[in-house]
Amino acid sequence: MPKAARVLVLDGEAAVRDAVAATLRGEAVELATAADGAAGMACLRDFRPDLVVVDPDTPGCGGSGVFERIREADPSIVVIATGRGATVGSAVEAMRRGAFDVLPKPFVPEALRLALRRGAEERAREAVALARRRERELLGAQFGAVVTHELRAPLAALRQNLAVLERELAAVASEGQRARLGRVQVRADELLALIDTWRGAAVDLASLGARFAAVPVRVPIDRALETLAAVAARKAVEIAAVVPEPPPVVWGDAGTLTEVLVNIVGNAVKYSREGGRVVVTAAADAREVRLTVADAGPGILPEELGSLFDAFSTLRPGAAGEPGSGLGLPISRRIVAAHGGSIRVDSTPGTGSTFVITLPTHRRDVPPVTDGTAAAVGARVKEDPR
Repeated sequence: MPKAARVLVLDGEAAVRDAVAATLRGEAVELATAADGAAGMACLRDFRPDLVVVDPDTPGCGGSGVFERIREADPSIVVIATGRGATVGSAVEAMRRGAFDVLPKPFVPEALRLALRRGAEERAREAVALARRRERELLGAQFGAVVTHELRAPLAALRQNLAVLERELAAVASEGQRARLGRVQVRADELLALIDTWRGAAVDLASLGARFAAVPVRVPIDRALETLAAVAARKAVEIAAVVPEPPPVVWGDAGTLTEVLVNIVGNAVKYSREGGRVVVTAAADAREVRLTVADAGPGILPEELGSLFDAFSTLRPGAAGEPGSGLGLPISRRIVAAHGGSIRVDSTPGTGSTFVITLPTHRRDVPPVTDGTAAAVGARVKEDPR
């Protein structure tokens, strides 16, 4: 076992506590014992054990409920259950409730040593995994802060040059050219606002709620599809929008919702086969709005689905023609969560993937936001006739 592993023995039988102490004498452990549930809970708090050897029938432990109490105190503790008259059924139940191993009484010293050794190794593996998860989360936050800082300066310079260009061309540009230049400026402003959101809320996006308003889903859908139009054209991928009229309205921030759709629809285009089709559908009921993005690409393997929304997680090589950063989906999930919503994905290898974004409906006492470019953009989005 790792050096100085802390072991708590929670058992109402003094003979068992003494036998465990004798068995572990000379082992690299710190040992504490408790004869009832109240003393055991106090030890959990003060002794902070790595492993607990517990008989659920110990007075004051509450039977199998003791496993939940230990997990509530510290979910990383490794629990070894003991008991007289243990059966296969009771052992399965104990492990279902969180026990790492089960030792029927009376147990031989070597069986106890082996169970504790294995439990300590499991505890060490869990500690390493937790440290890696925290490292990845920290790296993600730091990476986001660095990237947003580096992106803002050139984007601000671009916005300034666009303003100068607009003044210089005011006398010679056609109405259509001025309109297109205006849309470029609007998008640059949205990107600057989005970067400021990420810089100001790199860890907690809850502050985003201060900017929430009633947003017709047509607004972020049109903006996202306009952003992705050139990418889709290069792969000959058709993007179809199915949005009822009047469009459903969500309570949120149009800029960050656009970014979510750019990420998810952009992935659908990227992983679609040349000449493929991506369909964005909006539907609503009294409580929620669902935005569905479906493609007919290669799909996602079952072993990849579990880590799909983890920072820096990317799909298998060769699934798309270009690599990704592994940040788009984690950022999208955080944005949607800040809106009180959720994202899920259904995928079958070989038949495509479907992402479903669920968001709360708008507050009907607040007028929806408007987008001066939405009508013009919407005219160029191909509507699905079905």
